[in-house]
Amino acid sequence: MIRTEPFKCPSCGALYQIVKIEAGPETIDHQLNCRACGAELNGRDGQFVLKYYLLRNPGQLRGR
Repeated sequence: MIRTEPFKCPSCGALYQIVKIEAGPETIDHQLNCRACGAELNGRDGQFVLKYYLLRNPGQLRGR
């Protein structure tokens, strides 16, 4: 099962799309960091592994 949801970095406000995938027994946990500010991000949510896709940096204007 794969789920997606929007997410804002609590440190800088960068906008991400998170993909949640059920973790298998072979899953290795890695430290994840915000690509905009370097803040630590959660790599897991219970039984799910999280993958972050940066959509917009903080302060980036839309629709120019």
